[in-house]
Amino acid sequence: MDKEHLTTRHAALVLGLGTAQLLAWGTLYYALAIFGQPMRRELHLSNAELFGGFACSLALSGLLAPLAGRLIDRWGGRKVLATSGAVGACGFVVLAATSTRLGFITSWIVLGLAMALGLYDSCFAALAQATPFKYRANVTGVTLLGGLASTVAWPLSHYLLPAIGWRGACCAYAGALLVCSLIYLAVLPHRLPGIRLPLRAAPHSERVATLALQLRNRARTLSLAFAGSAFVASAFSAHMIYTLKALQIPTERAVWLASTLGIIQVGGRLLERLVGQRHSALALGTTTFGVLALSVWVLLGIVDFPWLVFPFVLLYGAANGLLTIVKAAIPVELLGFDGVGATIGTFSAPSLLSRAAAPVGFVLLADMTGIRGTLTIMLLIAMCSFGALVHAARRQLASRI
Repeated sequence: MDKEHLTTRHAALVLGLGTAQLLAWGTLYYALAIFGQPMRRELHLSNAELFGGFACSLALSGLLAPLAGRLIDRWGGRKVLATSGAVGACGFVVLAATSTRLGFITSWIVLGLAMALGLYDSCFAALAQATPFKYRANVTGVTLLGGLASTVAWPLSHYLLPAIGWRGACCAYAGALLVCSLIYLAVLPHRLPGIRLPLRAAPHSERVATLALQLRNRARTLSLAFAGSAFVASAFSAHMIYTLKALQIPTERAVWLASTLGIIQVGGRLLERLVGQRHSALALGTTTFGVLALSVWVLLGIVDFPWLVFPFVLLYGAANGLLTIVKAAIPVELLGFDGVGATIGTFSAPSLLSRAAAPVGFVLLADMTGIRGTLTIMLLIAMCSFGALVHAARRQLASRI
């Protein structure tokens, strides 16, 4: 295969996966923010029940992440990702048809399964199988498109809601996820030259367990670093407007600033694509975790210096955009591509569970300690994550595994 043809295939793969991830995140993750309230009123749900169902689906995706990774190692990313679109479509059809709490809960269980099988972590594992030698560059390319999910999904959902209602929007999202399945089938290869898929998932389970034993505290520390950063990023993403308003930022400005985060995080990923490839994933991760902690520290100063809101948004947006790349790249850089699905799934599980708990945890902390106390706790978590990553990355481990 000539170089030009191979480059074209890689470009088509990145474009296809990026488009599919934009659709998957826009439907599975961001849609509820728009049509959640009319759904709550019609189904006679409380806010706790509404967002509790969503949080449970996120938690389920975290619990199932190692299994999803092993399935990718066993069957290949093409089959697993294509299945995720079909499962997600079923979940939205159930949600569109439900009129009971049981149906609501069932739909989010199904959607949680779709998240485990089809969002970034599974996509990156499939990408590592298909293009291991251009993995990090292709991860960045996919996230450049995927990062626009909220920018596309929120306005589209605002249009669909008065036009066809939330039930019709659910059916539209089911169709979008079926399109994702078709994209995966079209762009991901049937066979993966140079990648040996095991006949059983057990060897990879044993391998990950052996790695955890060999790395001991280092592996746990790396997972905790990811989980801490995910908690901070998820909490702010869910409550950005509330946080800025609580810090005396006018509502209109808070909404405008929050709406720019998607573009800023894509800008951070583009910068990584242009200059960050020269540095290791560990170096990028250290910088990213440091910038995240710095952004929270800047946020604490907004009450006294309101102009700090602008550097905060820039720092936080860029760090949040790079966290996705860092979480995908560091485990592979340290542990290699053998059993990549199990590796990414195992190290992602604590982050996904942390992300599920963050929105509720932030609100509980705010009720108990106030906004400044909560931000201080967020700063401590971010600083601990930064320190944990530095500790976990003190020695290169790839040559020992």
